[in-house]
Amino acid sequence: MALAQRPPGAGRHKAKRSDLIAEEVLRWALLNRMKPGDRLPQEKELLEMFECSRGTLREALKSLEVQGVVRIVTGPRGGARLTRVPEDRAMKLLTNYFWFRESDARTIYEARSLLEPLMVRVAIDHLTDDDFAAMRDTVDLCHHGCAGAVDAATHRAAEIQFHQIIANRVPNPFFRFFCIFVNHVLFTSITPKAVAIGQTRPFSDHVIHAHEEIIEALEARDADRASELMAAHVEEAGSLAADLEFNFDRALFDPILSQQIDVAGALERLQGHDPSRVVSPGLKDD
Repeated sequence: MALAQRPPGAGRHKAKRSDLIAEEVLRWALLNRMKPGDRLPQEKELLEMFECSRGTLREALKSLEVQGVVRIVTGPRGGARLTRVPEDRAMKLLTNYFWFRESDARTIYEARSLLEPLMVRVAIDHLTDDDFAAMRDTVDLCHHGCAGAVDAATHRAAEIQFHQIIANRVPNPFFRFFCIFVNHVLFTSITPKAVAIGQTRPFSDHVIHAHEEIIEALEARDADRASELMAAHVEEAGSLAADLEFNFDRALFDPILSQQIDVAGALERLQGHDPSRVVSPGLKDD
């Protein structure tokens, strides 16, 4: 099988042949409507299909295994089997793309302002009583956080978990992924700053009040009201988050205030709290 030609200027660096083979293997599997669990042809057949050396093919399959797309099994009935990439793994890979690009509070909340009012509209009819109970649990955690009864990491994670519970009920898999991914980026880039800088009561009070109102609208199945409340919430939270980020950045470069900010400690406390790992009751975690 001849490799598909890339358009001129598609990339600055010449792709490795093994990377091209990996792409072609995935396209072939997709066009043949293969599913997770299906086994790719044996090595000999793949070598003939893609007209490459054994070393190149094995490197390509290893690359796909690292990406989580295939699982290589040894033995007489072994080979490469297709696997479903977990959402959290895909997000971690994609998040790396944004690390050294503009992903501050302003840009993240701008994306949320486009996604989340629509998110509540499409999810509202799919939310269950268990989901509403889980959302109220996150609000309770936020109340406890304001009272100092739970740590800042648990408090801040609960604020985002509220949105994650709704996003999990979005029926369209592409839109669901976008909603969850934006909140994952928020958690990895902005939340550590909030935890490191300490209590920000205006932000916390706003989130609690907004989330309580949104729950009431969702329970009433009032899509217009829920969407309106979410839009207002994201706008106000975005403004407050930008202020928080500004204060963090200013303190970070202050010779005295910087000694009070423990970024490494904040990151450590946030381990295990990633909202992209939260799955609504009744949903299967890929």
